[in-house]
Amino acid sequence: MPQRSETIVATKTVFDDVNSLGAKPLVEYATIPREIAPGVYAARAIIPHKCMNIPVRVLNTSDQPVVLRRGSLAAELECVREEGGRHEGLTSTENTDWKQELLAGLDKEIREEDRMKIEEIITEFQDCFSQSEFDLGRTTLVTHQIETGDNAPVRQGLRR
Repeated sequence: MPQRSETIVATKTVFDDVNSLGAKPLVEYATIPREIAPGVYAARAIIPHKCMNIPVRVLNTSDQPVVLRRGSLAAELECVREEGGRHEGLTSTENTDWKQELLAGLDKEIREEDRMKIEEIITEFQDCFSQSEFDLGRTTLVTHQIETGDNAPVRQGLRR
């Protein structure tokens, strides 16, 4: 990291059995600001729930370039308690906005009876659906493979 510069460092969180099998209430975290090395500081960052990849702002105030080693501690985490926050007064309508948005995207040709069945399924299995941008995660339980036969895979640029 160059001298007298600021950068965002991609970090990974390591938890010790947090919220195992839903036995404990959901806990939110923030990084604790700290001096990583002489003149190099990690800023506070609020971590979205279930977020494992955290961007941490790091500032090098020294006159020397600094090397941040992979696997070294960037910051520690502390529990954050929400006071007077958004989640305390959620009504059932606010809680189901994601579901109504999902149902609104159904094809218009689907009969009302089938729409009701779909809504029942979504309600029953709501823990399987993304309800915000922060509740998606990753898994190593499933491996995806695309069979191309004898052809080599083709990589194409992103389309806009």
